[in-house]
Amino acid sequence: MPYPIITLFRSRYGLSRLWEFQSVARREYPHVDIDWQWEETCYHYNGGDYGPSVVQRLSADLTDTDWVNIGAQCISCKAVFQVVGEGKTLMDCVTDVGRLTDHEILTLVPDTWSIKIKHLGTTKRLSPSDRRIQVEHFSEVLGVLTQRRVDLEAPDTELWLLKDCRRLEEDHSNSPQQDTHYHWLLKRIKPKTQRSAHELALRSDVKKRAFIGTTTMPSDRALLLANLTQVTKGNVVLDPFCGSAGLLLASSLLGLKTVGGDLDVKTLSHKDHPLPCPPSSGRPLRGVERVSYSDSFIELGLPAPTLVVGADIQAPDVMERYLAANYGQQYDAIVTDPPYGIRESQSNMDAFDLLKRICEVAEGVLKDEGHIVLLQVVEGTLKRVRLIQKELLLNLEKTLAFHHVTIHTLSLERFNARYLRAVIVLVKRAKDHHLSS
Repeated sequence: MPYPIITLFRSRYGLSRLWEFQSVARREYPHVDIDWQWEETCYHYNGGDYGPSVVQRLSADLTDTDWVNIGAQCISCKAVFQVVGEGKTLMDCVTDVGRLTDHEILTLVPDTWSIKIKHLGTTKRLSPSDRRIQVEHFSEVLGVLTQRRVDLEAPDTELWLLKDCRRLEEDHSNSPQQDTHYHWLLKRIKPKTQRSAHELALRSDVKKRAFIGTTTMPSDRALLLANLTQVTKGNVVLDPFCGSAGLLLASSLLGLKTVGGDLDVKTLSHKDHPLPCPPSSGRPLRGVERVSYSDSFIELGLPAPTLVVGADIQAPDVMERYLAANYGQQYDAIVTDPPYGIRESQSNMDAFDLLKRICEVAEGVLKDEGHIVLLQVVEGTLKRVRLIQKELLLNLEKTLAFHHVTIHTLSLERFNARYLRAVIVLVKRAKDHHLSS
């Protein structure tokens, strides 16, 4: 029998967690018209680890195997599940599970199994006795599972009892927490893909790399941005502010060819020089701690990136240099983290000046319909997030007004107590498209 499929997203990436999943789906299945409506009313703007995870019901456009393989490639996706039972209350969920026959339950759980209890939107921990009571509610309808051996360490089948305790709306008032929203009994579907985003993030963790800088982007965020480019294996991406290669490394892990440019000649040099950060427990000792830019790539079995050393995005010849680095061909995507704070002030350009210049460069070096993925830090807090997003959209539209570039998606999330982080995805349009619009 068919079972509904849902996916569970990590809270820390704001709305971009949804767009990453959709971008990977479109990249992997371009022949399928993937145009479904996300449940976007649930906590768009939580960043860091401050919000509850998000549950999203998936459409029947693809099979459960297709969906789980997409989810495995998304750093923001915790897991994909079959819905075995659901209800507004725990007993509703138990009743729903009771519709299954013993044969159907044994078919769902063919080998060893375990059951976990998870909460969304609450940090309250259940006592062991409370956990046992919740599981025992299912004892009658799941009793047939006594024919299967329980394996708590590495079960073949993982069941989740998920209790959704989120508020139903984004609410920053002092009102009391709302009652439980939903209960689910879920079967976690194991991916069959060979490429897991979480495995890639662990392999390339900053603490393990040979070469890092003081502003190296964490591996999980870099993978998220690289996925948002929506480009396929073998395509070429450009990072004009590549720094210590966080985005280049993530893009290379996804099978993309990479070109990076930066003003910092010393950092981009392939010469060995002392590591700028102290060693950590996760990094292997390499004898004398003298490393070069390409060492992190070599240790992961990846080709070293092509570097445009000393490239100044403000220079009149920078587009020629970028194109020359790609054998005269335009790029499939641009993914970058432009400088901000002290780094921004040193460039004598504010965030929108930099964005304008990135768009000018993109018109010359990026293919039509190519994506530009970048970050921007905006002053403000979550309490004003909707107003800030509206103002940011207006400023973006003004900046892009004279360029063949349009806004694809915009996500805001908490950066720290004073700032928000914007994940911006733009698309370069053909000139005739710009004129017609």
